[in-house]
Amino acid sequence: GSSARALVVRVPLHLRCVTPIEGSHRMALFVVSGPPGAGKRTLLAKAQESLAASTPKGCPGLAFKEVGIAADLFDGVREELEVGRRVVLLGLGSAMFPEVLERFGAVASVYLLNITAPTVVLEERRQTARQEKRRRVEADAASAAEDSEPSGAHVIAVLNEASVDEGAARVVAALTDTMKCTLWLVPPATSRCDVVARAEIERLSRSNGVRPFPPHITLSPSFHCGQARAVELTRLVAAALSPISMHFVGVSHSCAFFKAIALTAEASEALVHASQAAKRIVGTEKAFDPHLSLLYGDLSEDARCKITEELSTSLQLQSFDHIAKDVVCVNTLGNSYHCWTEVCRFPVHGT
Repeated sequence: GSSARALVVRVPLHLRCVTPIEGSHRMALFVVSGPPGAGKRTLLAKAQESLAASTPKGCPGLAFKEVGIAADLFDGVREELEVGRRVVLLGLGSAMFPEVLERFGAVASVYLLNITAPTVVLEERRQTARQEKRRRVEADAASAAEDSEPSGAHVIAVLNEASVDEGAARVVAALTDTMKCTLWLVPPATSRCDVVARAEIERLSRSNGVRPFPPHITLSPSFHCGQARAVELTRLVAAALSPISMHFVGVSHSCAFFKAIALTAEASEALVHASQAAKRIVGTEKAFDPHLSLLYGDLSEDARCKITEELSTSLQLQSFDHIAKDVVCVNTLGNSYHCWTEVCRFPVHGT
């Protein structure tokens, strides 16, 4: 939506200025969208500041442009692209994205950079803004069209529920093709494993004061690339795999934050092959330790041991067995894992 009309405190953004980018030479166009209160201007301003401070002069540029009400909404955009600059359009919203894609899709990669936040956070920010400004602004047609979150291969999601620096880092990564991506195998939605694992993750997270997360088995080490490349690599990995039977053999604990409490997966031939294929395709290497985490966090060893002992007697491990049929690519940049977002997902070959 148009941030100029959002009920948020406006942060000055030096639009139409050019910020250099190092290492990203493909022409690209980003249409910024998101609901009022998501913090679009705040993150974009911080992202522009970070890019200007960290990139040497002489690199291809990034042009920020606010679209106004004019005879030609896209005045100057093609010229910016033709000289090798990436263009960020603020003020259009997702309703205009199909037209932007039709106009410029043949000459540049076109993305919808959707900056959002959980509903409760959005409402808190709107209330704060109303109290500070004491004014109500009528949302424009583009904002009204954004009641549901956009999705698809062209959509780059940024969940703005952590610090401004972390949110801005996600924006910078999206604009410069340096997103941190990780491939997951996930249980089928509403399957017994999915239901039981989510309930156990919710219970353990709530009792230990941390955020829950989706159940998954990490298939590949993280790799860095842009949205289009991430989608293509995920598609290639899924095409190289067949459905994988997942079986769990025990409960373990670790001092590693993202593996505090986990179910150990049987390293079957099919699962090991899947990991090897994924690592070969994405070009990364790391020892494979198949597991399904049940709790994240920095817990003491005594606390971890106590939880592990409890789960070893209370859990029925066969409840977590399933056949993995989907490969999911997740943007795992930043430590605030509740802000990680799904990039894409593909069914494995033969499903």
